[in-house]
Amino acid sequence: MQNSGNLSPGTSLGTLTINNDLTLAGNLFIEVNKSASPSNDLVVVSGTLTNAGIGTVTVMNLGLTALAAGDRFQLFNQ
Repeated sequence: MQNSGNLSPGTSLGTLTINNDLTLAGNLFIEVNKSASPSNDLVVVSGTLTNAGIGTVTVMNLGLTALAAGDRFQLFNQ
């Protein structure tokens, strides 16, 4: 699968599972909330994950706690 548009795991924190290869060639929208469990969207790819180097990653904080330098979120599981 090649994503040349927008990829977003959902309208709230969620997991998007791709049962094949994924080539990112577009924009990625990720939602996070440090107070929630799980704390962020996740894209699970069973095949090869490739970044084509095109597009942007946009992170939206859904929580009341501000994001800080050093915060880490796992966006992909491949």
